[in-house]
Amino acid sequence: LVPEAPLSPATRYEVALRRTDHRPSTLVFGTFVTSDALDTRPPVGGNLGTPRVFKANGWSGASCGIGTPWAEIDVPPTEDPDRERARLLYAVWLPSASGKVDPRTPPTAYLEIAQGKLVIGKTSLCDPDDFPLPARGQVNLGLALVDEAGNFGKLARVALDIGRAKSPWGRK
Repeated sequence: LVPEAPLSPATRYEVALRRTDHRPSTLVFGTFVTSDALDTRPPVGGNLGTPRVFKANGWSGASCGIGTPWAEIDVPPTEDPDRERARLLYAVWLPSASGKVDPRTPPTAYLEIAQGKLVIGKTSLCDPDDFPLPARGQVNLGLALVDEAGNFGKLARVALDIGRAKSPWGRK
């Protein structure tokens, strides 16, 4: 979501979905207030950990298991040099049809850092996040920190080998 023009300082804005075929036709799902300071420096973090790929065996009602792969990557401490306690996300790109990751295109998804790690994919039926990982093979991803102002950090390239996925039971 990128504004068409620079936003005014110290102003409240709404983020809304407009659908003329529904009533009400406008659904406001968020608001924010701009600062009077410019935020132009990208967020920073250390090197990402080695990805661990998991896949549960098939469906399981007791564990909400759905048999899809996911990856967990340890994330070092991160910071936004322009704003303390900023909420940072990771932008994640799947490769294009040519196999290249292009960070100039919109990311496939934005994912939160939770408990010091990034989870890519759907861990269970109960998991609200769903990143489209293939069921098998290898996939190369691009990952970059992004701050609330839309500044992107350094692009990291990560290869996930779905074929070497391990059982999630007993992981730490």
